[in-house]
Amino acid sequence: MKKIFKLILILLLLSFLSGCDNTITIMNYNSDSFIDLYNYNSISVDYEYIQITQEDIKNIIETELSVKEAYIEIPDKQKPNVDDIALISIDNGLEYYFIGSERYSEDFDKELLQMCVGETKQVNLFEDNLSAVKLISIYRLATIEDTDFILKYYNRSDINELNSFIKERASKEITFNYSYEIICENSSIIKIPNEIQTQINSDIKSYYKEILEYYSNIEEFFDEENITKEEFEESIATNYYEMMIFKAIMDNENITITQKEIDDYRNENGMNEYSDYDIYRELAYSLVREILMKRTQIINE
Repeated sequence: MKKIFKLILILLLLSFLSGCDNTITIMNYNSDSFIDLYNYNSISVDYEYIQITQEDIKNIIETELSVKEAYIEIPDKQKPNVDDIALISIDNGLEYYFIGSERYSEDFDKELLQMCVGETKQVNLFEDNLSAVKLISIYRLATIEDTDFILKYYNRSDINELNSFIKERASKEITFNYSYEIICENSSIIKIPNEIQTQINSDIKSYYKEILEYYSNIEEFFDEENITKEEFEESIATNYYEMMIFKAIMDNENITITQKEIDDYRNENGMNEYSDYDIYRELAYSLVREILMKRTQIINE
């Protein structure tokens, strides 16, 4: 009898642990009650529409390298020029800075242009506080002519392999974007789940609090950005509307994202500063992208 009782306890414990692995703590609602989802199984796209040119490949590579801050160092250059990219340290915080952008101020750019690599200056950056600014090295944007650098970055053996990789990836992205846009245009939100509305309100409150650290009032921020209060708050809500569409598609496919998957993704990618909703969105995007690329019919190949 004791053995049977012990076995039951073990089975109950295993069942509990299994349940923990599948716990859903956010986006926890039935999409049927909140989204009128378009039938994405009927979407088709013309083969020619998803093809890209050699010029497209060039633009994709150069844009991607810039966004990823994959710059090429100019080792022999000691003083920067306008349009150079400077790796600088501001109070020990590293960043790439486009000289001429005047992102901090016109005076800051002038100071950088007078500095040599390795030099540190005390610069007035934030209100009346001096910051230690060091010019570490000088870089330039990569171009399509930087073949060896580009092949190494993409881990490809030659240009033909790279071109094929970029073409295939871009075609898939075009297919996804085309299908997703159709879904968004033809789907509608019936109502907002309480969970989502609460999170939208929380985000708006947090953004306003952060803005007021730099502006005397919210209206001053709106005037500078040339937007209305309604436009600003709608831009925050739109992020969650997109997640609602993602979830509706996944619900239709019987796919869920668990808290364990969110936690694992955060730990594996060092994303401790990201919220559960931020990570959910990344995971959902990847899953929905695969679904739509498989379901979208390509015609006239």
